[in-house]
Amino acid sequence: MVQEELIVSDSDKSIALVSYLGPFKFTFDGEYTVTGDYSFDFQFVRSTIELLGNVVRQSAMSGKPKTYTYVLNTSSVAVARSSGGGLTLLVHPSLFTKKEWKPDFLATKL
Repeated sequence: MVQEELIVSDSDKSIALVSYLGPFKFTFDGEYTVTGDYSFDFQFVRSTIELLGNVVRQSAMSGKPKTYTYVLNTSSVAVARSSGGGLTLLVHPSLFTKKEWKPDFLATKL
């Protein structure tokens, strides 16, 4: 099973997507800017692969960078649109511990 975390730091405007798979840790990180209520743009510019805590490979990401913009952002769920097309759904882990969950964003248009 792959476990993923999205880490956002307000202090230095950094963002990282960290994936854990057995003894491996994959990190994609970069910077973000807030351009409005639902315009939270970010792009990943570096990747790192670790094995048992040791860095095996670290490199700048090649190709045209993608920019992601939040189109929906609640305390429980967020949806980001990629400049390459497609959407990413981010769900807060607390949703899986609640007995009953009623989404508060059903009327929101994407």
